[in-house]
Amino acid sequence: MVVVFSATERRVALVRGEAFFTVARQPNRPFIVQAGNVSIRAVGTAFNVRLASDVVEVLVTEGKVHVDPAAPGQGAPDGSSPLIVAGQRAIIGHGGNPLRPVVVEATAAQVATSLAWQSKRLEFVDTPLSLVVAEFNRHGSPPLVIADRELGDMRMGGSFRADNLDAFVRLLENGFGVRVEHHADRVVLHRAR
Repeated sequence: MVVVFSATERRVALVRGEAFFTVARQPNRPFIVQAGNVSIRAVGTAFNVRLASDVVEVLVTEGKVHVDPAAPGQGAPDGSSPLIVAGQRAIIGHGGNPLRPVVVEATAAQVATSLAWQSKRLEFVDTPLSLVVAEFNRHGSPPLVIADRELGDMRMGGSFRADNLDAFVRLLENGFGVRVEHHADRVVLHRAR
């Protein structure tokens, strides 16, 4: 993400992935998100933008935004572009020939699913412990270290809070017989003997 704020404008370029924005109303300083060939202009609102390889998806949870599928550098939306309001989702093709936004109503379940990436829950189904540990390590500290290669292959599943490493480690100790060593800078996991 590239952020450029000036006295006349607040501009963010989303170069990949997804971001959620909560924007304070400042009529003399519009907030504009550029995602691929799509510009989103907000005025006191909250919205999610997901930039995929072929589409940009905008989900408005509060307020309203203008969506303009013009090529970058052709200016920000001027108010004549489609208006997307809270509870709506716009899907816009981008690339060489941007498409006019398709606007649909978003159900509460669709909103929850779209915003689930913000949750601090980690979901796993039949996943090697090495991948589970890697995901936990992306979210917090101290890092988990697997001392035995075979332990990394152990499969597990479940839903875990990313911010509750202690509970996850206790589960490994009590439910899976993993031996745990706590160090000042890491937590080392060993195969049960």
